[in-house]
Amino acid sequence: MTKVLQQGRGYAAEISVGFESVFNTAATTARRLAHNGSTITARRDLNQSGTILAGRSPAEPFQGNGQVEGSITLPNDLNQLAIFLKAIFGVPTSTEPDDAVVASQVADNEDGTVTLTVGESHGVTQGAYFIIYGTTNYNGEHAATAVTSTTITFVHAYTAEAFTTAKVSKSGWTHVFRVPRIQPSLTIEQLHTDLAEMFLYTGCKVSRFTIGAGSDGQENTVTVDIMGSKPADNVAPIAISTFATSGGGAATLITAAAAHGLTAGNRVIIAGSTNYDGSYAVATAPDATTFTIAKTYVAEAVTQGQEPVLCKAHFAAPKSLPLKRLNTFSGKLYYDGVEYKAAKSISMEIDFGLDGDQRVIGDNGFRSEIPEGEIAATSNLTVLLKDGGLYRKGESNADVALKLAFIASFGIGSLTIDMPENKVALTSPAIESPRGITQTVSAQAYSSDTSDSGSAIIVTLINAYATI
Repeated sequence: MTKVLQQGRGYAAEISVGFESVFNTAATTARRLAHNGSTITARRDLNQSGTILAGRSPAEPFQGNGQVEGSITLPNDLNQLAIFLKAIFGVPTSTEPDDAVVASQVADNEDGTVTLTVGESHGVTQGAYFIIYGTTNYNGEHAATAVTSTTITFVHAYTAEAFTTAKVSKSGWTHVFRVPRIQPSLTIEQLHTDLAEMFLYTGCKVSRFTIGAGSDGQENTVTVDIMGSKPADNVAPIAISTFATSGGGAATLITAAAAHGLTAGNRVIIAGSTNYDGSYAVATAPDATTFTIAKTYVAEAVTQGQEPVLCKAHFAAPKSLPLKRLNTFSGKLYYDGVEYKAAKSISMEIDFGLDGDQRVIGDNGFRSEIPEGEIAATSNLTVLLKDGGLYRKGESNADVALKLAFIASFGIGSLTIDMPENKVALTSPAIESPRGITQTVSAQAYSSDTSDSGSAIIVTLINAYATI
């Protein structure tokens, strides 16, 4: 018996995703996501037995097939979204900015800022944004607070580092994604830090991706649908018997009521404690039921039947990327290469044709493989009726090029979804009121390139990071 905890809160639940080297083999490193909600769950139906008993009561039900499915809603942005672009399209073709100059060293100004020594051709001006890459501690986008011909100063905590490959640029890295032959797979961890509960899903692939823009002023988000293989075996939280000083005062020795399975460097979550709730790196694991964390000891009595609990997180140190949002008003739609200003909204939906019905004997009813199939890319537009041009495109079965582009509202970066070849569905406008008339039109992308390198969709991302 352990303490009855309060209801879990969404803000205390973390979602982290990592790329698998082998399908359905759990990844070991991950990124933590900022998100607007997730419905990813594992479930297995109970099926009613057809066995006839002597009475009218039903026979024992049996377990049916299991599945991992759901969706994550994410803010549209230039940094974190790159994780899912890679999950959809694989490793992009990345191009280094052509204005990059070498940064040779970093110095601490002891006022919350640091100063880079760079080449004289850096071209960064005071107040302007620039990127750093090729470092351990300073990669990303920054704003210059002061400059000279050979230095750039910006706000950042100082960490000593000897630069060997550091560079500075006023523009960003360009990453180009095309439709791949094989999609990568992900491991997704859902961690409830206020309950010390962890749910892990392996063999996850993106089954559908939806992105768009509107004129309603609402937050711009993207939806990523997930199809997964299976959940990892769930492990119940372990009760904590005692908190004690480790002897030095700068660490706490924890005794668990059962074998914890932790090693040094693991991440442990504690819940139900007055003083120790949170996430910690395991400093040492002296034996099967004790370990230390780097937290100054605070005396806390543990009452039998009211014990706090702990669990081991799968990902030891998931890191977050800073969000750089792309809002609705930063989007532009291009129609046959020209900016199109008659659209009220556009939604681009890409279905990746995943086969979710491949199960084998001995795999406990969960998906054993998730093969890729042919993609389907559809754009749905609501436009002001200003002429019958779109109707005539559908009537003549003519090609239309569509491109949705987002430009960063400050600093460096952009995102472009280009569908150069589309056919428009024939749809004439309705008259629904005495007010302004709109028309709803759908288009389907395709590729006339019959080779395996043909791509109906080309996504170009420019951001501050050299690798995705």
